[in-house]
Amino acid sequence: MGQAGFRTDWDRGTRDTFTFQGDVYRAIAGETTTYALYSPASQVVVDANAQLTGGNLLARWKRVLNDRSDFQVQAYFDRTNHFEPEFGETRDTFDIDFLHHLTLPGQQNFLWGVGARVSPSNIVQIVPTLDFQPRALTDHIYSAFVQDEIPFFNRQFSLTLGSKFGHDNYNGFDVQPSARLLWNRTPDNPSGPRLPVRSEHPPVSTRISSSRICGDDEPATFLSHRRQPPVSFRKIDRL
Repeated sequence: MGQAGFRTDWDRGTRDTFTFQGDVYRAIAGETTTYALYSPASQVVVDANAQLTGGNLLARWKRVLNDRSDFQVQAYFDRTNHFEPEFGETRDTFDIDFLHHLTLPGQQNFLWGVGARVSPSNIVQIVPTLDFQPRALTDHIYSAFVQDEIPFFNRQFSLTLGSKFGHDNYNGFDVQPSARLLWNRTPDNPSGPRLPVRSEHPPVSTRISSSRICGDDEPATFLSHRRQPPVSFRKIDRL
C-alpha cells in the first residue's frame, strides 16, 4: 500500500484559524473469490487482487467571535475506487458541517451544529452473472445536534443534556435524546465516575465507502453527532 498526504495550518490574526489537508492512496489486496459462468455452466474459483485507490481533501475554518462564543465550518470530499475480480465500485462523498459554541451564564457550555453528507456511487459490472440494481445510487444524511453542559455545586457535578436529529434515505427521520451526569471528585480533577442516564434509539447501521480523516484537535462533541449511512442496499442479481 502506498499513501501520501499533506496538512497545513495557519492563523490570521487572533480570531481565525484555518486547516487544509489531503491524502491519496493506492493499495492491492489479494483475495480468493468464487463466481458463476454461463458457458460452460460452472463455478470458478479465482485468486486475484482487489485494486483500491482514492483520495480526500478537508478544509476547516474556526473563528472566535468573543471570549464566550466561537464557530467552526468544515468541508470534506472523498473519492474511493474499489475494484474486485467480480465487481467494482466508485464513490464520491461530499460533506459539510457547522458547529457553534457558546458560554452561557452559570458557566454553561452550549453547543449546536448541523451537517449534510451526499454520497453518490456507481457499480461497475465485471462478470455477467453478478450485477447490482440499481447500479447508480446516492446516499444522503442531514443531521443536527444540540447539547448543554450545566455545572453546579461548585462544578463538582455537571449535567449534560442534548439530542441528535437526523434524516437519511434508509431510515427517514431519527431523534436520539441523551442525558449524562458527571461527578468530579474535586473541582480540578474531573476524573470521577460517570453515571449515564441515556434514552437513545438504536444507532443507524454504519458504513459508507470512504475514510473520514479529521484533525486530532477537532472537538469530540463535534464528531459525536456524526452518523454514517448503511451499506447501499441494492438488489443483487446473481445467476
